[in-house]
Amino acid sequence: MGIQINGQNDNISATDGGLTISDLEINQSGISTFNAGVGIGDSIFHLGDDDTQIRFPAADTVSIETAGSERLHIDSNGDLG
Repeated sequence: MGIQINGQNDNISATDGGLTISDLEINQSGISTFNAGVGIGDSIFHLGDDDTQIRFPAADTVSIETAGSERLHIDSNGDLG
């Protein structure tokens, strides 16, 4: 494993087997386990198919999109749309 710190840009890069960390991006091959939680800004999408997503478009709301269109929507009241 190697770690490089670039003092000019304060970038940290590390590579070890299937894990790569570079700038603000983490790439992991294989299964990842998170024991506490994962914060998501807006969406989870499949690489190579970014018009199919699980989204969090508003507070207490979740939606699922396929082919770029919303197919399932659950709002803060638990209503399906």
